[in-house]
Amino acid sequence: KKSLPVGEGMPYYLLNEKNIHKRVSENKKIVYPSKISDSLRAFYSKTFRVQYVDQEVELEDACLFRFERTAASRGDTCYLALELLFAEYNSTDYAMRKEYPPQEDFENVSMKWYTVNRFNQGHGSGFYPATFDDSHFCLLDIMIHFMLIDYQFRQT
Repeated sequence: KKSLPVGEGMPYYLLNEKNIHKRVSENKKIVYPSKISDSLRAFYSKTFRVQYVDQEVELEDACLFRFERTAASRGDTCYLALELLFAEYNSTDYAMRKEYPPQEDFENVSMKWYTVNRFNQGHGSGFYPATFDDSHFCLLDIMIHFMLIDYQFRQT
């Protein structure tokens, strides 16, 4: 059993559209499904093609993270990092029916950090509207729920 570094979260379960809503699977704008990268310890939301200004895409992604802390951990705060990834695929590429760029070719164009307070209380939730920067404007509504579900004693 692999132990996490103290204070680092690990995505471990993806709630896919079968678990949430059937209408998401009917969304033709989705290019790649959501996934978990074990090697990067990251969750990737569904990937979609931006086609026009004021475009709205409902992702409805959900992922469960495991987060370990020691009894001696100080602080009541957890941090969430969001990265906006991008790969060029313009209307000419689409018209010529070129393949979408592989996910490995996507680059981080903007990053946003969020603070989740009251983490040591063992439970809580919050609504975090995520906006990146002026060059990469988008709005992503995020709900975070957390709950302490297990205690484990380890010898040091």
